[in-house]
Amino acid sequence: MSANSSLAGRVVLVTGAGNGIGRAEAHAFHAEGATVVVTDIDQHAADVVVDELGDRSVAVQLDVADGDQWARVIDEVDEAHGPVRVLVNNAAIFTPAPILEGDVEAWRRVLDVNVVGTLHGIRSVIPGMRDAGGGSIVNTISTAGTRGLYGWSAYSTSKWGVRGLTRSAALELAAYGIRVNGVVPGIIKTPAMQSNGFPDALPEQAIPHAGAPEDVAAVAVFLASDAARNITGAEYFVDGGANAGVVPRNAPSSPL
Repeated sequence: MSANSSLAGRVVLVTGAGNGIGRAEAHAFHAEGATVVVTDIDQHAADVVVDELGDRSVAVQLDVADGDQWARVIDEVDEAHGPVRVLVNNAAIFTPAPILEGDVEAWRRVLDVNVVGTLHGIRSVIPGMRDAGGGSIVNTISTAGTRGLYGWSAYSTSKWGVRGLTRSAALELAAYGIRVNGVVPGIIKTPAMQSNGFPDALPEQAIPHAGAPEDVAAVAVFLASDAARNITGAEYFVDGGANAGVVPRNAPSSPL
């Protein structure tokens, strides 16, 4: 366990934790001494992560777009482990949807999971966090939510929505001692990114390669911890400098 002991003993719920960034976040919070609720729409994937973690972890199936499932999960966790003090809204679907060709129902599903699912999560944990004296919510955004993404309009739109929700929630929930922040990954080596053909080598990026899920997890842990007690409504980029701009092709090679 690291020197950051503020998360020890706290109940942390991570959505979409069966693989990729969510899995790395589950491992990172567990290493800090937290009790980790590993949720995923795929029960088997959640079970595998809990097998990796061992004690202080529980696997729960959850479709984040379903408000009734959220209510059930929070009630069960609260009864068995105590209130959720940290929520990591990581679950998302990454579906190509060109504006002219994309099916409207597919668009709605992306928005339901990525935006409404995040809203359901936030609303579900507020009572427990409020009664416990506060908490922390970390929403996974994306650099697709800071600019357009060709061919992925639904996903990009959804992540712009999560940005707005993060800032609005930070303002509304501050009175309850609840901080709300966003972590903004760029291209990360996850199964979803790799299966959709995103490259590992990124020569026009300041750090010219894709990041690792653990890079994002480390920032999520920081934002959830008491070390970030004066931070809310913020966005922390884990994108290798992609949002800063483009490195010219004739620039010196990065040693990173």
